[in-house]
Amino acid sequence: MESVIGYIITGIITIGIGMLWRKLDKQEKKDDQRYMDKAKQDTLVLENLNANGKLTKLSSKLVIKCMLEENLNGEVNDLEEAIKYQAEVSHALDDHIREVSQRRRN
Repeated sequence: MESVIGYIITGIITIGIGMLWRKLDKQEKKDDQRYMDKAKQDTLVLENLNANGKLTKLSSKLVIKCMLEENLNGEVNDLEEAIKYQAEVSHALDDHIREVSQRRRN
């Protein structure tokens, strides 16, 4: 009789440890995903700041050249490319933030 009780206690302990292990594993996966999301968001924020800086610099150069009535040698094309790049990075950041917030809601 005592050996049966020992087996039951051992089984209960084993099941409890298994459940705890499973819960810890799920939590670790969530933490890893949060870290990756945060790293991607940080990268996109830095890219967005860089794009805004380029756009500001090119806009300033273009305005100064227009004020001095100089010829615009491709600066308009550079500015258009900078605007497109900034828009792409901004949309990528927005999409990532929406994706992460949607995942956290579910």
